[in-house]
Amino acid sequence: MNIFELSHRGLARNYANSPKVGALFFIDAAAWLVMDMLDVGDFSSPWIIVTLVPVALIYLAERLGKIRWFKGMTLPSLFVMTGSVAFLWVLNVRPQVSSSLIYFVLASWIAAFCFLLVRIWTFDSSKQPTS
Repeated sequence: MNIFELSHRGLARNYANSPKVGALFFIDAAAWLVMDMLDVGDFSSPWIIVTLVPVALIYLAERLGKIRWFKGMTLPSLFVMTGSVAFLWVLNVRPQVSSSLIYFVLASWIAAFCFLLVRIWTFDSSKQPTS
């Protein structure tokens, strides 16, 4: 297989997986909008974790076989969203947390984002076994 076939397959996987990730992040953004409409604007509040519930429910439905369109992209997206919420929370909580915890959360978010990027470019749902 030459470089052109490999790049074509990678672009095809990117074309298939990117809308799924975009839709998941749009759902998360809608959850943030609902939280803002409910007047939960304090980022140090533990209620900001509620923004992850819609995507977690989609992940659960995907694992149960009810939703197939998001297959393979929900968990990496959920990791990135969880890392973002955790990083936002540790930066705004009072009293301040240690710098090592902040760096750990930041490194975890970067690792989750890298996992998502690799997953977008390598996951082929047509080759995965169906359950």
